[in-house]
Amino acid sequence: MSQHLSPLPWVVFDPNFRLRKLIFFIFSNFESDYWTMYTVTVTAKQIDNSFTGDASFRTKSIPPEINVEHTSASSFTISWSLIPGVSSGFSIILDDNVEEAEFVKGTISTKTNLSPYTTYSVRVNGKTPEGDEYFSVIDVTTDPENPNISADDISSNSLSLSWDVVPGASSYTTFIRDQSGKLFDPPRSHHVNQFQFNQLNAYRHYTVR
Repeated sequence: MSQHLSPLPWVVFDPNFRLRKLIFFIFSNFESDYWTMYTVTVTAKQIDNSFTGDASFRTKSIPPEINVEHTSASSFTISWSLIPGVSSGFSIILDDNVEEAEFVKGTISTKTNLSPYTTYSVRVNGKTPEGDEYFSVIDVTTDPENPNISADDISSNSLSLSWDVVPGASSYTTFIRDQSGKLFDPPRSHHVNQFQFNQLNAYRHYTVR
């Protein structure tokens, strides 16, 4: 920690108690001393007397740092850093819905029953015993759902497939395996949601992904 002094008011008197000038000092650069109590003592001296005043103050805390730990099509998990001075717990607010805020004692939360490929605004809020609030907000997007695959046309040596469009996907990769589990064809990349496999063996079982 480093402290800099520069012009809190400091009153200087002359021996006849006439106000001569007003001096200011500011303590700054308490980089790592969040939520810490300090006491400042000021002593004014005359020729025969001295006068001392004390004042206590606490430095402010800092907002939490939020991290996304996991996402799926219907859920996500977030964690956050502790807030110095907050010991009772945290409120997790989804899309500004304060009435349904979740109160958490720890520093991790999982939200479930969400819509796929949807962005949610998440606010982590902590309050000190004195009533000061500190919070951070992060946007979390759930994953798209896995596409449903349909066989549109099957012959003795070919297979035509189509699948659901996945929001946000720029391309698709298909894998086809024979009944032994080996890749029958190299993985192929596509920019549309359909493809036809040719030169298959008749009356064989294939798995497509």
